[in-house]
Amino acid sequence: MEDLSVNRAALQKPEMARMRALTKSMGYDDEDIKRPRIGIHNTWSETCTGHYHLRQVAEAVRAGIWQAGGMPVEFGGWAQCPIALGINGHRYDTPTRDIIAADVEACSELHMFDGLILLCSCDKNVPGHLVAAARLNIPTIIVLGGPMANGRYQGKDVAISDFDPISWACEVAPETVDVSQLDEFMNSVCPGPGACQLLGTANTMQCLTEAVGLSLPGSSTRVALTAPAMWLAKEAGRKIVDLVEKGLRVTDIVTPKSIENMIRVMHAIGGGTNAIVHILAFVEEFGWGDKIDLKLIEELSKTTPCITAVKPSGPYHMSDLDEAGGIQAVMKQLGDRIYQDVLTVNGKTVGENLKAAKVRRPEVIRTPEDPVFREGLCVLHGNLAESAVVRPTVVAK
Repeated sequence: MEDLSVNRAALQKPEMARMRALTKSMGYDDEDIKRPRIGIHNTWSETCTGHYHLRQVAEAVRAGIWQAGGMPVEFGGWAQCPIALGINGHRYDTPTRDIIAADVEACSELHMFDGLILLCSCDKNVPGHLVAAARLNIPTIIVLGGPMANGRYQGKDVAISDFDPISWACEVAPETVDVSQLDEFMNSVCPGPGACQLLGTANTMQCLTEAVGLSLPGSSTRVALTAPAMWLAKEAGRKIVDLVEKGLRVTDIVTPKSIENMIRVMHAIGGGTNAIVHILAFVEEFGWGDKIDLKLIEELSKTTPCITAVKPSGPYHMSDLDEAGGIQAVMKQLGDRIYQDVLTVNGKTVGENLKAAKVRRPEVIRTPEDPVFREGLCVLHGNLAESAVVRPTVVAK
């Protein structure tokens, strides 16, 4: 394995004095420059509620990096989310993923980072960061912004998806909509930043990033900006320095086995169908497309029941999934369907992590014997298209 300290050694050479001078002009000193350079791709912006809080998350990450003896170097990005899905939105779905990946790749190569922290929450940013991590193959941890807290309206928990029937009624039967209550509901449904409270693409991809081992256990379901979420962000800052010192790259963590774990979890949580497109793009970066393909995804679906009743597959929200034990509890319920000998970014194997996992709310995370649906996402074949993907839990019986 190539020595990951080569970048630091190169920076100390006399011919690199010019670069050291420019680095010191930003307030870094000689001691800082000797430390591992940890790039932080922060996709904070005011374009997206799922990323609006990432400035605070980045501060926790930076603190952890300094504590562990690293040197944080933050660079910016932006987020696409449904706020942007107007007339032009859908034409940018996969291009934005690839733009984000190229942004991380170019900056990391140019600035000779020893390791990476990638901060993200929403639909195209998480898969973009997965693709970038695969391309660069240096020590990397993806820090997830987490889901939004539930809204409360008339004594009930509500989510942004509860707007769907209202929006439909406004289009087809406006006379049935009580406009006087619409503003009250609108002001109640989104109490703060974070990814939307259901298992859409954003939260699905956050959960799958934890499942594949590139995020710390528990991080994908922690509600945005809560103390536990910030603890995990700081811990990620410490852990990335440890990964650099140990020389653990992305390919030491992501293997065909961990990709299968990722696919199993996608089926078990009844995740968004867009996840399949992003998993296949991720796999291609490793050159595994010949063995991890739509056929395998379909085969794994037949032996992986959907066991979480989270919207839109049930009445519960992401905060309920977290309270029930999160993705670690889901993986534990799947038992021997999950490969337990693969590494994760906290330095432990999946099996070691799952020893502490527990299902705390069995109505939210069910057993495989009492599933929400007997299979996972369904792949359809027919004469209209070569293939299509359906989330069966949202199709009327």
